[in-house]
Parts: sequence; structure tokens; C-alpha cells
Amino acid sequence: MIRSVLFLLLAGSLLTSCTSQKKSKQTNNRSETISLSFAFIGCNRIAYSDRSKSNSSKANVPALRRIFRELSAMKRKPDLLFFTGDMVLGEKDTAALSTQLSAWVEQYKDADFSPVAKSGIEFVALPGNHEMLFYDEATSGEYPLRGATEIWLKHMTAYMPADRNKVPYDALVNGATFSFVRDSVAFVVMNTDTYNEPAPGKQFGKEGKVPAQWINSEIARLASSPAVRHVFAVGHRPYYVDGAYDTLHGGFPDGPKVWPAMLENHVVALLTAHQHKYQRWQPQGKGTYEIIAGQGGTYSGKDTPEFYGYSLINIYRNGRIELLTKGWDLPNPTWGSAPQNPTTTRDSTTLSPQTNANPYSNK
Repeated sequence: MIRSVLFLLLAGSLLTSCTSQKKSKQTNNRSETISLSFAFIGCNRIAYSDRSKSNSSKANVPALRRIFRELSAMKRKPDLLFFTGDMVLGEKDTAALSTQLSAWVEQYKDADFSPVAKSGIEFVALPGNHEMLFYDEATSGEYPLRGATEIWLKHMTAYMPADRNKVPYDALVNGATFSFVRDSVAFVVMNTDTYNEPAPGKQFGKEGKVPAQWINSEIARLASSPAVRHVFAVGHRPYYVDGAYDTLHGGFPDGPKVWPAMLENHVVALLTAHQHKYQRWQPQGKGTYEIIAGQGGTYSGKDTPEFYGYSLINIYRNGRIELLTKGWDLPNPTWGSAPQNPTTTRDSTTLSPQTNANPYSNK
């Protein structure tokens, strides 16, 4: 009798232990489930010298097709894809810009070229300097192109979230700056070359401008919302380049106006392009990251990336934020395809607010 009781007690204990372990394992599996995933790429336009190698979109067609196909073929597809500017060559006049954007959209809609269009991935586009500025040969400078925002909105409004929160003033000028939320993750999307009129006595407006007041207040509003777990800022221009702040053409002239708000409100990262390279930094040594993902297919002499590709951010239910950057070695010629060059992981880390455990070897 005593032996029977002891046996029953032991069996019950083992059953309880196994059940607890099973529940624990299920809980861990759930916590390591991705709740939201998004990809981002930038700078895919062809080089000036190779305009004849592209179609009317002036995109690096082989690189763009490969990126679209690889993202669409993923077992766990990203929920969103951000294109962070310089989709087309532009930088001439509104007629050329309209022609190129129209061709780009038609190409994107072609399911054979871009499976993304019918994959269920939400595509979000924002402009870069090549869509918003024009090049002045007399001064060798780039300046705001009057009418560029209207052309952008005409062709690309379909690729901005319908439920976005818009800048409530100068709606046309600020139409490409907005915010939205997906699954408790907020995105503040900035047109980092917002149109502005020339100052008195000046011939041209200034590059690198944003509606900073609205951006700062929107970041603070979203960061304080109980419905938001994480905030990301997305724009074409990076503020931190090659280990230093850059407020000139290669960087973000209005960066000093918005970066402090990102730090103060614990924005996870500023996601950018503009520079034709890949870099990852925590400019303050901890806290907010800046990621330059300008390796989408643009090349230009010494300003050529080590690899072409794209970046992914996976957000897990337990709060972990994972960055994966994938790419392939450049083809020869650089505007061609490279099926023999495999896509591999080029960077992988957890975007924790503490000092990053494995800093990227930026070049």
C-alpha cells in the first residue's frame, strides 16, 4: 500500500514536471516568434555614365529584380518594405522625373519583375535627393526642384500608407513626410529634401531640409503612447557618416534639428541611405542607432558599395529587435547581374539600447 502511494506520488510529480517544461517551452517559442518584420533598401538608380544600360526608370534593373525576388521568396516574408530614396536618376527637371517614376511604377507592378507587388508585403516609398533636387552645372550643386513634390505624390501616393498621419501645414510641400503604426511599432518617415524657396537675395533654396518641428513633436507623441512599443525614424539622408556628424551634401543638413529628439525619446534607429555603402553606428556609444543601407544597386567610382543587397529588422514578441543585412558581391560590370555570387549575411546583431555587443566594421 505504501509502495503504491509512493509510486502514485512519484508519477504525479514527473507528470507535473513534464507539463511545466512543455508549457515553458511553448512560452519560450511564443516569445521568440516574430511579431513584425520589415525590410529597407535605398540607392538603386543607375550611374550617369551608364544611363543607356537601364530602361526608362534609370534603375539598376538586375539588382532591383534580385532584391524583389529574394524578399518575396522568404519563408517568413517581411510585412513591410521601405525604399529610402534614389529610386531613379532624376536631378534634371520635372518632365524627366515624371517619366522615370512612371516607368519605375510600371516595372514594380509587373509581377514577373517584382513579385513583391502581389506578395502581401506593404511597400512604402520615400524620396531621396535624386527625386527632389536638380543639379546645377554652373555651381556644381544640387538644389530643390520646384514641382518635384507634386510629381512624387502623383506617382507614389499609392505607396504611402492610407492611414498615415500627415503634417498638418503646407500639405503639398510636406506631403512626403508622415508617420504610421504597425503592430505597436511606429515609423516616422521624413522627406529629407523638403522643398523650400530661395532666401531673399539667393538664387536657390537649400538641400537637406525637413519640417523639424512636426517631426520632433510626432516622435515625442508616439514614444509616449501606450500603444507603441518601438519607434523608428526613416529618411534618405544620414546624419552620421564615416564616424562623424555630416551636415553637408553627403549628410543631413537638418540633422541637428531632429537627432536630439530621437535620442531623448529612445528611437531605436534612424534608417537611411544616400551614401552608397552599408554602415551601422551608435553615434553616442549607446542608445539610438543609425543604419546606412545605401547598397541597393547604385555605384559611382570610389562611391561604390562592397556589396549589393538589403536589410531586415525582425521584432520579436519578447521585445528583442534583430537586424540582418544580406547581400552579394558586386558583378562585373557593376550594372550587370551576378547569379554566380550567392547572397550571404553581411551583418547580424541585436539592436539593444546598451552599447552594442558586436559593432560593425564600418568602411
